[in-house]
Amino acid sequence: MRSFKPDVTIDGATELNIGGTRIRLIPVQGGETRDAMFIELPDDGVMFVEISSCPNLGAPFVEEGNLQGLFDAIDIVVEKHPQHLLHGHEPLTRNFGPSPVLAQLKTHLLWLARTGIERDSPRR
Repeated sequence: MRSFKPDVTIDGATELNIGGTRIRLIPVQGGETRDAMFIELPDDGVMFVEISSCPNLGAPFVEEGNLQGLFDAIDIVVEKHPQHLLHGHEPLTRNFGPSPVLAQLKTHLLWLARTGIERDSPRR
């Protein structure tokens, strides 16, 4: 029986080559949680963003997540512009698949955040 344990901390963009496949690991502070990792296959135009660019902040009833981290994560996706964007939940892939959709989502979320701040109302 094999046992695998992490032995390297990834604290910055890291490129690996496994069997001739280039893999980029990109740590981010995502929207749903404060720590996350994008996995990009640049030669294949694929990026796995797990739940990092999820448009909600934290799980329901749990105060977590990071609004600025969500915006920064969206910026990375838009900059990389992968052909295929995979989220950790299939409905997110279906609804927020192409990076232009995420860019538009960011615009609307910024407006909502500013509106809430201007009215001095909580964003919950």
